[in-house]
Amino acid sequence: MPLENEGSGFADVALRDAIRQGLVEGPRMLVATRGIATVGAYHPFGTSPDVKDLPTGAQFVSGVEEARRAAREQLGQGVDLLKVYADWATPTLTVDELRVIIGEVHKAKRKVAVHAMTPEGIRNALAAGADSIEHGHNADRAALELIRQKGVFLVPTVGILEALVDRAPDAAMRTRFVARLAGAGRR
Repeated sequence: MPLENEGSGFADVALRDAIRQGLVEGPRMLVATRGIATVGAYHPFGTSPDVKDLPTGAQFVSGVEEARRAAREQLGQGVDLLKVYADWATPTLTVDELRVIIGEVHKAKRKVAVHAMTPEGIRNALAAGADSIEHGHNADRAALELIRQKGVFLVPTVGILEALVDRAPDAAMRTRFVARLAGAGRR
């Protein structure tokens, strides 16, 4: 079950449907299509504003009504679940934006996985009703206790951190990633 398709639009929905219809062989799929992120808070960073319609893994929103519209568009395209970005290096989506997205998705009886790594991003996601916290690498004890208290799944995804350690271009970066892994309970 991929959580976001990194720029392929809604091709994952088409592939899932083709498998279900027996047109192609493949695994059972639950798809999340494009994540939802705030403008300027998701890759690619530093791209010229003159570049229009650059494929990205996220649908960008700014404000509650854009967030609602994005959730409805994703649902209309056939998502099985939705991924949203509550933070990047700092919190991005507001609690109100998260609430409206999660509310729309829950009305459709689907789940929302929230990319949240900072304590504040995690708290915002939980306040808005997240079904899972993806990553949580920088969670403090209070955020972890709140995850437990709310009965929300934590998906730590330490594999990416291990890969970053192995691919670090220099000793300083390696040390930084090893420290993040240690915080996630590994190495």
